[in-house]
Amino acid sequence: MSNWKENITVDVLGLERTLWEKLEQPEQKAYINAILHYGGFVIASFIGSYTLLFLISSSYILSLIAGTVLGLILSSIVRFSLIILRKSIFDVSKSYKKKYFSPLLNNGMQGNKFVAIKPVILPTTPSPIVGAPQKQDSVNKPSVFKQILNKINFIKFTNWENFKVTSDSTIPGFAMLIRIVILSTIGLLIVFPITCLLHFSRVEDLNAAKREVIIQRFVLDARKNLEKKTIHFQKNIEEIKSQLNKNVGVYQVNGLMKQKQQELEKLNKDLNGFNIENEEDYQKQLKIFTDQIDGKYFLISTFYDAVRYPFFIIVFAGVFYLLFFSHKSLINIKNSKLYIYPTESTKLYKQIIEKEYNETQAYLKKYLLDKYQYDATVFMENSFWLNPPYCTEKRKFFKKRSAISKQAFLDHFNAPKIPMTIEN
Repeated sequence: MSNWKENITVDVLGLERTLWEKLEQPEQKAYINAILHYGGFVIASFIGSYTLLFLISSSYILSLIAGTVLGLILSSIVRFSLIILRKSIFDVSKSYKKKYFSPLLNNGMQGNKFVAIKPVILPTTPSPIVGAPQKQDSVNKPSVFKQILNKINFIKFTNWENFKVTSDSTIPGFAMLIRIVILSTIGLLIVFPITCLLHFSRVEDLNAAKREVIIQRFVLDARKNLEKKTIHFQKNIEEIKSQLNKNVGVYQVNGLMKQKQQELEKLNKDLNGFNIENEEDYQKQLKIFTDQIDGKYFLISTFYDAVRYPFFIIVFAGVFYLLFFSHKSLINIKNSKLYIYPTESTKLYKQIIEKEYNETQAYLKKYLLDKYQYDATVFMENSFWLNPPYCTEKRKFFKKRSAISKQAFLDHFNAPKIPMTIEN
């Protein structure tokens, strides 16, 4: 290791140091260039995380602690995405062709002893029976409609039973699409806070105006509620006054007249007390509400307005450039025929895996033979998988079923030709 850039590149990408020393300088520079762009993204992710947590909590201490955690999470996700951009050891499965094998007869049992027979590849076309007339089988011939459908590629729908979100997905490029969506989401989480940080005065003005609007709404709602209760008191007072005016000569002075006057005085006192009491409660609630929203930021409104800020496009382009350029560099290294690390590292990992597998297999064979006098060699040769230890290609013991005619069924068993009518 000659300098700190190489050390960081090897540690971040998890490269093998023995292979790194064998690389030519252009290949090492390609890896270092990708990591330098990733380092720029890490710095941007921490700045964006601190700003985002401050806009949420309005606390410097909380934003420092939680922002550090969030920055580590975001940068680790992107680092993991970079690490897995290498040739897979499971590509070995692509070298195997799908074949049909004959089934194990009688479950592999011969008397009281288990013998797993070796698979036998069945011929793709049945051999003709000697002496049998060669004639065209009209039953197996597909109809014209099926032939037309087979020629139309878009009629063949995806087999959702075998669907998987990997590089071997039945939908081409689906894994890359998922990667782009996740990385774009992380990028936007960084772009918006950094844009707000660069236009912090506009953010402060926007949120101050927003807080004033919310306080005004609170005041209006409180006043409306107070007015409704005051109007209720005033209606009762007006009703009693109207009763007194209508029945001046009817009510006795010391009877109903005195009672209504007492009710009227009580309502006036209650109204005055209600106004004073509610005014005090209103001022307390207004102070509490003002303290709660003081210094708070409205995240959705802020991010919505940040799209119109001058530096938004610049920040967006810069963050996404740092994010995706490092991925593009590693993809180019992976697919390039000039660089040797992807191929050599895959060979090294395969050697390690196959060595461990062979040692474990040899230990199991010896253990079963010594303790149970059972030779598992033949059984292991007939593994369920065609390519152990990678186990990505299944062995098919049964030929794919297809419809045949009755005549073909009889010819398959070389049955005697007895003239008779076979009903459908």
